[in-house]
Amino acid sequence: MTQRVITQTVNAATSDCFAVPFDATLPGTVLLRDPIRLMEVLSSSLSMWLGAHAHLLDLSIDIYRYKPGRRCLFELKLILSSPVADLKEHRIIGKIYANNRGAEVYETLGQLWLHGFATGSSKVPEPLAYDPEWRLLLMTRAQGESLDRLLLSQLDPSKAIIGSAEWLLKLHTCGVNEGRSYDFNRCLRKLGHWQRYLEVAYPEAEPIFAKILSRIEVRGRVLSGWPSAPSHHDYSPDHVVINNNQFTGVDFDEFRQFDPLFDVAHFVAHLKYLGLTHFAVLNQFDHLADLFQTTYKGHANHYSDKRVRLYLAIAYLKLVYINAFNRQTEDWKQIVDILLHEAQRIACGHR
Repeated sequence: MTQRVITQTVNAATSDCFAVPFDATLPGTVLLRDPIRLMEVLSSSLSMWLGAHAHLLDLSIDIYRYKPGRRCLFELKLILSSPVADLKEHRIIGKIYANNRGAEVYETLGQLWLHGFATGSSKVPEPLAYDPEWRLLLMTRAQGESLDRLLLSQLDPSKAIIGSAEWLLKLHTCGVNEGRSYDFNRCLRKLGHWQRYLEVAYPEAEPIFAKILSRIEVRGRVLSGWPSAPSHHDYSPDHVVINNNQFTGVDFDEFRQFDPLFDVAHFVAHLKYLGLTHFAVLNQFDHLADLFQTTYKGHANHYSDKRVRLYLAIAYLKLVYINAFNRQTEDWKQIVDILLHEAQRIACGHR
C-alpha cells in the first residue's frame, strides 16, 4: 500500500540541503542533500526531453516514500526558463534504488510505451531517463487521483473499477515479452520467507500460516501449466491513477512474466484490505470486487476461478507479511488474524 512517510518541500535557492538522511545503500540520496549537484544531473539527464533552449533554474522536492536500504520515491517541481515564457514549470517523478531495478523499470516502461501505453485511455508514465551512477529513474508524473482515494470518497467508483479492469486486460495482452520470468516454485520460496518472518514477529500465528501454505502448494501443483503474460505483480487501487476517462498504471518495480490471473486476485485482495483498514469490514467493497472480476473475465482468455482463488489466498498471505513487518498500527495482530482466517477459508475451498 502506498503511504507517505516524509513530506518535505525545500527550495534549492533558499537551502543547501534537503531534509533527507543519507543512506549508504542508496547512493543517489546524496543528490537529495545537494540540490546544486542534483540540478546538474537533471540538466544532463533531461536535456533531450526539456529541449535545447530550456534552462533549469530551480527545483523543489516532495518525498512520497522512503524505505531505508531499498528505495526513495519523490516528486520534483522543475522551474525552467523558456523562449516562449519567462518561467515554465514541470512536475516529474524520481526514484532512487539500492540496486539496478531502476534500469529494468526504465526498460519496462519503454517497452510498454511501444506497445500501446503512450496514448489513449490506458497509459503508463513516460520514462524520461535513467542514471546508472546514481541509480536514479526519472519519469513523468501521472495526472489525476489514485483509485484508492476515489474509493474512500462519496463518488460512485463503478466506472473507475471497470476502467481499472480494462487497463489490466490491455497489459496482459499487449505483447511485451521482456522482463523477469517467474514461476510457482519461486512464489513458494517467497511464501516460505514470509512464514519464517511471521514465526519471529507473531509466533502464535505461524502454525496457521504454515497450514495455509501447505494447502496452497498442493492446489498450486494441480493447477500448474498456466500461460505467462506481462504481469504488474503489485496491481492495487493505489497503483491506478485516474484523470477523467484516462487510466494510468504506476509502480512497475515488480513487473514480470507470470500468470496474469495473479494480478486479478492481488487487486481484489487489496480492495478487501482497503475496506478492512478504513471501515473495519473485509467485505465493504465486495460489489466492486465482483464488478472488477466480471469485467476482466468477460474479455479474458484462459480465465480460471480456481486459479484466482489460489492467488487470492497468496495475496492475503502477502498482506499478512506486510502487516507483521511494518507494524504501523496497534491492532496489527488483529488485522493479521482476520487476513489469515480469510486466506484459510479460501485455500481450503470454503465459500
